[in-house]
Amino acid sequence: MRPSCHLAWGAILTQRSIVDVHIVHLSAPGRFPTVIHDPGMWRHLLDTTPHKVERCNINPRWWEVILDPTTNTWLGVCDEQLSASAREAATALADLCDSRVYKEFIDYRQAVHAVVRHLELLQQAQPELIFNLIAGAIVYDVNYHDSRSLVEYAYRQTVLSRSIELALDIVPAKFDALLVSVASSEELLNALICVRLLKERVPGLYACLIDHGYENYSLHAHMASLQRSGQLERLFDSVIASRDDRDVLVPLLVEELAQGRRASGYLTRADLADADYKLSPKRYAAPERTRLFSPEPVLWTRISERRCYWSKCTFCTQNAKYESSLVPLRSEVEPAVQRLAAYVEAGYETFIFADEALSPAMLRTLCEVLIERKLRIRWACRSKLELAHTRELFELLREAGCYEVLFGLESIVPRIQKLMDKYTPGLDEAAVRRILGYARDAGVGLHMNLIGGFPGEQLEELETSVEFLISAVREIDNVTFLLNRFTVFPDTPVQRQPAAFGLRLHPPEGDMPSYYPYSFAEEIAEASLRTHRAIEDYTAVLLNELGWLRFGAGGGMDPTVYLYFATGHGAILKKQAGHFFQNPAQALQP
Repeated sequence: MRPSCHLAWGAILTQRSIVDVHIVHLSAPGRFPTVIHDPGMWRHLLDTTPHKVERCNINPRWWEVILDPTTNTWLGVCDEQLSASAREAATALADLCDSRVYKEFIDYRQAVHAVVRHLELLQQAQPELIFNLIAGAIVYDVNYHDSRSLVEYAYRQTVLSRSIELALDIVPAKFDALLVSVASSEELLNALICVRLLKERVPGLYACLIDHGYENYSLHAHMASLQRSGQLERLFDSVIASRDDRDVLVPLLVEELAQGRRASGYLTRADLADADYKLSPKRYAAPERTRLFSPEPVLWTRISERRCYWSKCTFCTQNAKYESSLVPLRSEVEPAVQRLAAYVEAGYETFIFADEALSPAMLRTLCEVLIERKLRIRWACRSKLELAHTRELFELLREAGCYEVLFGLESIVPRIQKLMDKYTPGLDEAAVRRILGYARDAGVGLHMNLIGGFPGEQLEELETSVEFLISAVREIDNVTFLLNRFTVFPDTPVQRQPAAFGLRLHPPEGDMPSYYPYSFAEEIAEASLRTHRAIEDYTAVLLNELGWLRFGAGGGMDPTVYLYFATGHGAILKKQAGHFFQNPAQALQP
């Protein structure tokens, strides 16, 4: 570590800058863009300084580039079928920004499938990339688990770099500092390409990777190995090692630049001269409204910057993004609602609260404050199933504007719940069914997660969970679900103590694996492999029994259904009474 960030916290607001710094906050190309991400508290703090912060979300622009018939030069292919397909896809992008398209399934499906058809043609037209809605572009011959592989590819002139270079036309010609956020390994590669191209364009540009944790993706567990390899530092001047430190370090880094100093290396809170600080900005700056392929801005934000209150699940890597063991407090709700009020004033109405899990007590406080403030918003959140999810709480959630709660059920079988450390006494099948019924009666939608193939899980146990979910949600409107395949993520109990779970981990092929290859111990191998082989079949059972297969051809999930289940389009539709995805299972009943 090479610390050079030595300003005290109070100096941000009290020390006069030598120069005003022009900052670009860049989001790299990636998944199909349907939500805006809240940058975090650092953005509000910088808004109180003379420095200029400009948001450049390259992702929507990149999607326009790859679907634009006039920019096929990046592909190096001249093909009339491809051009015609691009024209249809470009029209579809515009259609997906029109709320009328979300009224009829045939219109929505036509727009989505025009985009998907063109992605398929792009994939056929060149040998380098896989295109899809989930990741944007994936390079065939890159090891996404290895920083050297990514950096070396980023320095090459490729089909991907040509498309990204065209998307960078929205970045200012001159600026001083580039702050980069990534949410996946694919986005990290694309960000490295962006940094290389912008450093070639802007001599002396300072680049910092400030965000590298999102959902199940995080580099935090790999900081030591990344420091040893030194690969990311070939393009980034600095990397903020921990999400816990981001909101403190970013303003300090900018002030360092204003004083003519360039902090370098992997930076942590220990690099500060004074760790006594308070993250309490004088005012809140709403995130800039960037281009989306959605009829309204859906803001992905948080109530608390702290980890999940449960923090026990043996499979979960969400907390790997955090060093602090602090959990959300109800005292955080009041300032969070003040921040939301500023966002509403700026035109935001729909929010997805990305906190890993808000407790029933936290949700109750949030609802009460929203209602007291008469802040009319629509929002979704995540929580862990608890006996405290009462009928009254769901009624309060609905009154406060909540349209969906995500629950990680994972399994309904007590034996598997105990292995996952998700077991709660008294929360049996009858209790869970009752809680889901409270949601139905209150008109609150649900997203339900299952995990299949946990070490030692019997096929009959997975079948029990799937059959329970089908019977429990069939009569409920606005329910989505996901049957996840068990994965060994970094910095989880199963990764740290694999033998305790009947696993043997194999060496990863790189210094920053997103997951670890493994095999089962002999005593559980046969049963576990049998369950793993059946996961796709049981996904098809869920889709079929709950009516989703009627929306597409074949036995898989239609792209329209994927966008409803996993993107901001679900927020748009779930707020809309009587929409075409409201309850497909009802249509199957005679």
